[in-house]
Amino acid sequence: MATERYSLDILPQPSKEDIKRLQSLKDADIDLSDIPELTPEQLREVAAIARKKRKTATVSIRMSEDVLNKYKALGKGYTAIMCDMLTEISRYL
Repeated sequence: MATERYSLDILPQPSKEDIKRLQSLKDADIDLSDIPELTPEQLREVAAIARKKRKTATVSIRMSEDVLNKYKALGKGYTAIMCDMLTEISRYL
């Protein structure tokens, strides 16, 4: 079976109804039986590839200690995880 590749910029935007329907779904309602679970190693590889493709800048920010400690608890690479999360959130700004 051939793999079809899509870029996010060519996919149609979801309607408001689609977004509401998806937001109302609970995790248990989603059938994942045909999707293999990614291993931690696979997830690290994907994250590494994504980080290599973008330029980064070093910044200094102020945040509460409890938030920072939650990220630090994720272990080595927590700053990259923070960057990934901020990048994802920025798509909605």
